Amino acid sequence: MVEGVQILMKSRVRFAMLLAMVVVFTAISSAQLTSPAAGPGGTASRQAKFPSVQFEVASIKPHARDASLNGGWGFTADGFSATNLTLKMLIFYAYNLEMDDQLRGLPKWGDSDHWDIEARLDSGTAAAMPKLDREQHMAEMRLTVRKLLAARFGLTVREETRELPIYELVIAKSGSKLEAAKTGVKRSGWSSGDGRISGGNVGADTLAGALSSSDDVGRLVVDKTGLKGKYNFKLKWTPERRQESADSGPSIFTALQEQLGLKLVPAKGPVEVVVVDHVEPPTPN
Repeated sequence: MVEGVQILMKSRVRFAMLLAMVVVFTAISSAQLTSPAAGPGGTASRQAKFPSVQFEVASIKPHARDASLNGGWGFTADGFSATNLTLKMLIFYAYNLEMDDQLRGLPKWGDSDHWDIEARLDSGTAAAMPKLDREQHMAEMRLTVRKLLAARFGLTVREETRELPIYELVIAKSGSKLEAAKTGVKRSGWSSGDGRISGGNVGADTLAGALSSSDDVGRLVVDKTGLKGKYNFKLKWTPERRQESADSGPSIFTALQEQLGLKLVPAKGPVEVVVVDHVEPPTPN
C-alpha cells in the first residue's frame, strides 16, 4: 500500500506544503517527524541505520499527462513512487527544505519539467525498513532519494548556512492560549490545509515548523516561546489571496494572536541552504 500525499498543482503551493502534509501520517503511526527547523536532512539523517542503502531499480520518465493536475508521492512496500513532480519538489523532500530561499542555483527546468518515478529497494532492505521507527524510516528514504538524484540527475550540491529573514514565534501580550494535551496520550502530529493548521500532543517547536510550511508566512519560523509542554491547537485564517473579499477573515498573523495567544516577530537568523553546483536532465532508463 502506498503511504504518501497528493498536492494540487493548479494552486501556488510550495513543496514545503507537501512536507507539512506528510505529518498527518505521524498521528496515524504514533510517531513524530524531525522538526523542519533542523535544516537540510534533519537531525534524523545522522541516525541512519543503512548508510549504504540505495534503490536497486529506478524508472524516471517525463510526466506524459497534464502537469497542471494533481501530483503526489508515497512509500510503497518495497520503495518509493512519485507522479507529476518537479526536480525542485524532489530536492525539497530529499533535503528536508521548507522555503524557496533554502534552494539556490536550480535551473528553470528544475521547477517546470515534471517526472514520474518508480523506485524499488532490494528485497533484504525492503524487509528490514519496516523495523525502523517512523523518524528513522523517513531519514533513510530521504538519503536514498538523494542518492537517486545524484545518480540519475547528476545532482551535486553544497550545504551552507546563511543569515536570512526569519520569524520568531513568541508569546503575545495576551498570554498563550494553547490547550495543554492530556498526559499519557501517545498519538501526536499535525495537519494543514487551505487556511488552517491543527495539531495534537505536539510542542511549540512543531507549531513553528507547521507555520514555516504556510505560503502566507513565507519564512522559516523558529520557536522562541519557551513553552516546553505538549499542546493541542487549531488555527484558522483567510489566505492572503482571498483577503480582499468582503467577508474575509483574519490573516494568519492576526489569527495566531487572537486564537493561540502567539505572534510572529520578524528577525534574521541562520538558515541551512542547499546550493546546486551541477544538475542535468535524468539519464534514460
